[in-house]
Amino acid sequence: MKNLLFTALSLAVFFASCSSDTEIGDLSPQTISFDRTEIDQLINQTVSKGQIFDWQIASADMIHSAALLSDSIISIGYTIDTQLDAASFIGTQDGLDNQWLSKRDEIINEILQREQTARSNDQLTVEGLLPFGLDDDIPTISIQITDADLIKELKSRDDIRYIEPMGYELKDEFLKSSSGCDGSPDNINSADYTRTSSFNAKIPWNFGNHNITSAWSRSSGDNIGILIVDTGASDNQDNLGSQFASGNSPSRSITKLSAHYSRR
Repeated sequence: MKNLLFTALSLAVFFASCSSDTEIGDLSPQTISFDRTEIDQLINQTVSKGQIFDWQIASADMIHSAALLSDSIISIGYTIDTQLDAASFIGTQDGLDNQWLSKRDEIINEILQREQTARSNDQLTVEGLLPFGLDDDIPTISIQITDADLIKELKSRDDIRYIEPMGYELKDEFLKSSSGCDGSPDNINSADYTRTSSFNAKIPWNFGNHNITSAWSRSSGDNIGILIVDTGASDNQDNLGSQFASGNSPSRSITKLSAHYSRR
C-alpha cells in the first residue's frame, strides 16, 4: 500500500518501533549517496509547508539511501496499463487476475536476478527477499532491494506506479527507545515517560507532541472510542492484541479493520 509521511508521524512510529527486525537475505556492501540529515531535510521542508511528503519527489539515489538506512525493504506499486487509474481499480474485485499476477512475477523475478548478481549469491531466493509474502488482492510488492541501479531503472519504468523505502523514519523519531513494546506495563524505560500527578498514569514521550495531557482537564477518556489509521501493525504486537487491556485499563477492547486503497 502507498506509504506517505504525514505530520502525525508519531502514530506510525509507535507501530514501527514495536515490530521486530525483519530477518531476510544478507545485504551486500553499498554506498549511501545521501545521509539521514539530507533525507530528513527534504521531508521536513515538505511537511512544514502543510504538504504530504511523497517519495516521488526524491531521486532514485535518495530512495536507495533511505532504504539502506532502514531495512532495505522497498514498496513497489505496479500496473499493466499506464492509462488505468489505480484508485478506481483497487478494491473493486476479489483478487488480481492472471494478467496482474504475471506482471508481478515478471518484476519479482527480475529483481531476484539483479539482487543475486549484486550480492554475488546465486542461492538467494524469492522468499529471502519478501519479508511479508505476497498480496493477491492489490498490485503492490514489498521486497528487499540493495542494488542502486535497479532502483533507478524501476523508478523510470512506465509499469511502475511508485517505488518507496518502507521502513525509513525521521531521525528524531528513529532515536527514540523501543522499550515497552511487549505486553508488560511495567517494563518501559523510565527515560521514555513521566507520570501524571492526578491518577499516576505513565505519559509516553510523544504525548507532548499532541498536547494530549492538556485534554485530560476536559476528559479522562472514559467510554470513548479511538480510531487509528495506519498502514499496518504486526500480529506479534501483543499491546494491540491479547495484552490490549493489561495494566490499569482492564475494560478496554480493540477491533481491527482493513481496507485497500491507493492514490495511484
